[in-house]
Amino acid sequence: MNTIKKIYRLLLPAERSKARWMLTIVITMAILEAAGVASIAPFMAVIANPELVSSNLYLSKFYDFSGFLRVENEPINLKGFMFMLGLIVFITFILSTLFKAWTIYLLERYAQKCNVSLCDQLVRSYLRQSYVWFLNRHSSDIGKAILSEATAVINGALFPLIMIIAYGSVTIAIMILLFIVDPLLAIYIGLGLSFIYALTYFFLRKLLINLGDDRVLANKERYKIVQEGFSGIKDIKVFGLENILLSRFESPSLRYAKHTATQHIIGKLPRFFMEILAFGGMLSVILYLMMSYNNFSGIVPILSLYTVAAYRLMPSLQQVYSQVTTLRFSIPALDLLYEDLESLNQSDIDELPLINTIPMSIKKHISLNKVNFKYPGQSLSAINNISLNIPVKTTVGIVGSTGSGKTTMVDIVLGLLEPNNGELKVDNILINKQNIRSWQKTIGYVPQQIFLTDDSIAANIAFGLDEESIDYKMVEKVATIANLHEFVVDKLPNGYLTKIGEQGVRLSGGQRQRIGIARALYYNPEVLIFDEATSALDNVTERLVMEAVNKLGHQKTIIIIAHRLSTVQNCDCIFVLENGRLEDQGTFDELVERNSRFKNMLENKK
Repeated sequence: MNTIKKIYRLLLPAERSKARWMLTIVITMAILEAAGVASIAPFMAVIANPELVSSNLYLSKFYDFSGFLRVENEPINLKGFMFMLGLIVFITFILSTLFKAWTIYLLERYAQKCNVSLCDQLVRSYLRQSYVWFLNRHSSDIGKAILSEATAVINGALFPLIMIIAYGSVTIAIMILLFIVDPLLAIYIGLGLSFIYALTYFFLRKLLINLGDDRVLANKERYKIVQEGFSGIKDIKVFGLENILLSRFESPSLRYAKHTATQHIIGKLPRFFMEILAFGGMLSVILYLMMSYNNFSGIVPILSLYTVAAYRLMPSLQQVYSQVTTLRFSIPALDLLYEDLESLNQSDIDELPLINTIPMSIKKHISLNKVNFKYPGQSLSAINNISLNIPVKTTVGIVGSTGSGKTTMVDIVLGLLEPNNGELKVDNILINKQNIRSWQKTIGYVPQQIFLTDDSIAANIAFGLDEESIDYKMVEKVATIANLHEFVVDKLPNGYLTKIGEQGVRLSGGQRQRIGIARALYYNPEVLIFDEATSALDNVTERLVMEAVNKLGHQKTIIIIAHRLSTVQNCDCIFVLENGRLEDQGTFDELVERNSRFKNMLENKK
């Protein structure tokens, strides 16, 4: 029941409501299946003993109702009536089979729609997590949950549960029919058929759980190895580690395949024993009927009924058992995904932004007031009691040694990190969850590592827009500012429509960086933040880009985290961080004159 509750909790309200409607269809299918089996008995009874048409009250009334005329010298039109009964049996079987096929189709479609819905839930829940949450998660685990485990839960838990209900209903309906005809024989057949399945499942249920646990672990290892291996393909090639990567991948891949195959075999195992049991069981039924009935004509309809019932019953029992083993095997994946989704929904989540969020206007300054921040699980604060003020339309630099807190401070300004203490304000307006999206719409951000998609130059500059919405004049304008336009026009075969490969693999580091700068400028933001954005550029290109950036001075508010101190030489103000604290601030010349640490940094970079 706990498994059923977890599956039910994973469904959206609309899907739960539709599940009740599907249950109605399943019950109807079971009734039609039983009706199809039941229809064989009167037909075979008439075949074995034609006199029943006259002597049996129900058959006689049905004959009169059917409108058959009496034939001269014959009390009934026997051949025509038997033909009609056979046709009714055949049509009943066709209808029940077609309805069954339609029901299975609806159940399959329902399960796959639930798969899409579950994947959407996961993507939405992951996207709503704070930036800090992602710092402690491996990207391969997220991809595995969305693309693999969600499908495994639907195909291995939800769909098997649906099939258990569907074929279980058919089994119950047929067994009720057999019990009405002959209770003792129905109990004998029901116990006989169920014993093999129950015994096999009893001995193998723990094995299925263990295999399911290791399958989840092996799948996690597969995703991690592939994601890390191909993300670092350049290093793999340089160091000749292809065979090592392959051998690392083969082990979990073989375990995953082996466990899946074992589960499939376990699901089909009783079928081979049931073929032997079915033959022996049919002989036993014949012997039982011969001892219970005085004439052969009484045996034929009952035997026919049980033969057809067995024909319909055995596949249903096999399906129930097979789906139960699949469900048992998939419980570890279900538990993991359920706990993951529950924790995601209970964590501190962000609201997804509206597409038409209005940018916040900035007129005076950006300020940090006694801001402190410590990463989860860390003992020391990344930044400690920082207060500073950045006037609007000025260019400021942030410098410091590695680990001094530069990027953390900028991440707070970006709204990616929320201070443990202190405030981020824009024009004395506190930035919080209610207005953070509006503030972020005001910012253009250029990180050190530029994220690029396998698309055109133009699509990567106008990131997030479809092809029809791209303003190519603006693309060329910002590319020119980023010193990229000449390269695109002169060197690339299709200009701004040239595909750049995954993560811009066909471009140099400097060219990728310039695309990032052009992207930040495309939406004409009021605030520009460069997080060591020129570190991958050569000195000449950096100088050209910084000249363009400096031309924007006093038009936009610019914040630059510097790798080279020459980058911040023309800044209106430079903030020097050390050990998470604001050590000093001033112009380039002022800091060179009075701050020994800054002076040493400058000399070491020469």
